[in-house]
Amino acid sequence: RPFAARSPTGTPLPRVLHRRCSREEVCRHAGGRIVIVGDVHGCLAELRRLLAQVAFIVGRDTLVLVGDLVNKGPLSAEVVRFAREVGALAVRGNHDDQLLEAWCGVGRYARDTAKYKCKHALEQMTRDDLLW
Repeated sequence: RPFAARSPTGTPLPRVLHRRCSREEVCRHAGGRIVIVGDVHGCLAELRRLLAQVAFIVGRDTLVLVGDLVNKGPLSAEVVRFAREVGALAVRGNHDDQLLEAWCGVGRYARDTAKYKCKHALEQMTRDDLLW
């Protein structure tokens, strides 16, 4: 039952709403860093370039995405899949929530998903992407 809990607008809530973590829980590898990035907006090439600039090492460093992984840019689903692949942590942003509203047909898109402006992002997503 992955979508059991719902927000007031009807979007699925994360399995864990709030959690306080120690640095060791977030970054478990000696010498690892926590790299925090926000507002990726479906721009995977730019995210990869940014991570290369800071010499991000998968398996050593931890990527934390702080909202708005999707919409605007061309590769929203690929950003989500990349985040899953590298074991990133994420906080849901307003654009992420908006995509969930459209995908679930709730909230402002309960009657008409045609109003959703980022159809490319909606079409790219799979259920597994959204469950993440």
